[in-house]
Amino acid sequence: METDCTYIPYSSTQSFSGLVQDYINQADSLKPFYEFAPNIDGVKLAIEARKNYPVDRQKLVTVLKEQYQKLEDQKQVNTNINALLNENTFTICTAHQPNLMTGYLYFFYKILHAIKMAEELGTLYPNNHFVPVYYMGSEDNDLDELGQFWYDAQKYKWQADTQTGAVGRMSTKSLKPLLEELFKRLGPPSNYCSELIETLSNAYLQHPTIASATQYLVHALFGHLGLVVLDPDNALLKATFSAIMSDDLMHQNAYPIAKAQSDKLAEKYKAQAFPRPINLFYLKDNLRARIEKNGDIWEVVNADLKFNEQQIQAELAQQPERFSPNVILRGLYQETILPNV
Repeated sequence: METDCTYIPYSSTQSFSGLVQDYINQADSLKPFYEFAPNIDGVKLAIEARKNYPVDRQKLVTVLKEQYQKLEDQKQVNTNINALLNENTFTICTAHQPNLMTGYLYFFYKILHAIKMAEELGTLYPNNHFVPVYYMGSEDNDLDELGQFWYDAQKYKWQADTQTGAVGRMSTKSLKPLLEELFKRLGPPSNYCSELIETLSNAYLQHPTIASATQYLVHALFGHLGLVVLDPDNALLKATFSAIMSDDLMHQNAYPIAKAQSDKLAEKYKAQAFPRPINLFYLKDNLRARIEKNGDIWEVVNADLKFNEQQIQAELAQQPERFSPNVILRGLYQETILPNV
């Protein structure tokens, strides 16, 4: 099918910050903050550099196959998951929280961009295989943001039946009234509308948690394109990250590094993140709360939980899924478990 496309500069959209525009334009002011340029040459260098930082591919594939056990088989997804066992396979990753009904429209654009980029890189570098990955931010606890969406100029908000903690772990049982309200307005009636209602119903009424519902929904929408969905809230995957989490708990080495870079960036741009001495949350049941160290004791903020050094190390070793990276460490966790470029 022939298409007639018109391209406009990012700056003309008035939708991107100065930092994003300077990054795309490779402004000198930003070059100290990244290693590889945002272009094909930069990707090529990133592929070569990534070979120096191997990941546990067998563990990654084991977790993905477990998470896909109850989903409909998609040949391209299966091919991509199995390909991750090979050292010449890399991931093109986009991360986003499990917003209810996908939330903002850029949820789709981010995923489609990752799929398209993986496809184009596969053509440019035929000796490598590239897998598009949706990395689900299931441990985010901002229900005010994740639990609401708009349709037809009407705002829908899920009260979550007083649930708290990581949104991905929340039960979907109380969603039925909200879905019924949405379906009354969804339309106009058509085969596509009926298919969408069926897909949304299967996602949110047949799956026990928001994370599993989101995985089903994203797989239903993009599985035929080979997109792999990963929920990183997993004990086996977090065990591979435990050394870094231990260092953050014991020595707080990430804090001065991240703060120094953030302070430099803030000289010209709006600060993007605010590191803390400890950049981990404690995650259990309906709780996701920051960890702070006071003297020789590690405390969970707003919870009656305290650990000495031996206890916090034992907790991390035995229950790594109870520790959740914040925005400072999340990217490092992603790069630890995925062969990402």
